[in-house]
Amino acid sequence: MLNGTNFLKWKEALMFQLGLMDLDLWFRVSAPRSLIDKNNTDVKILHERWERSNILSLSFMLQHVPRDIRDLVTSNNLVTIYTEMIEQQFVGSDKIKAGALIQKFTFMCYIRKGNIQEYIMVMCDIVGKLNDMKIIILEAFLVHYILQTLSIQYDLFKVSYNTHKNEWSVNDLMTKCVQEEER
Repeated sequence: MLNGTNFLKWKEALMFQLGLMDLDLWFRVSAPRSLIDKNNTDVKILHERWERSNILSLSFMLQHVPRDIRDLVTSNNLVTIYTEMIEQQFVGSDKIKAGALIQKFTFMCYIRKGNIQEYIMVMCDIVGKLNDMKIIILEAFLVHYILQTLSIQYDLFKVSYNTHKNEWSVNDLMTKCVQEEER
């Protein structure tokens, strides 16, 4: 279901599903002009298949778009135009991308054993993307935040950090966490 922050994934899944149902003719072939030669069966069949693909795809798409998002986009009978209108609402918006990254960042939590380094690298990657978008997250905050998201198996490790006078960099934290994980 389209939620405003997942447009590209939503479109990819939608196109895959429509392709499986053989309803993606509207995407692969331009809209046919109105039927002039009604005696040409090949043209007539293509026109009917395209119309069916367009109508069913639009209906299918509307089932996967929440009403509040549907209402943002002017109704149109052509699925290509409707898709473009939805895309204009969501693609390229730094605010939407930033919101998705912030949401991912704030809900991350290290709860399993193994690969603490990967977890910290993902957190750093998100912060790097946010910093590129002029949403600055300082390294000192990131170190503290990562420590707060670690599971209870790291409680003694957190106490150790809090008793040290020196601040750690993210690389220091990662090295020490990997050592702690290997114990």
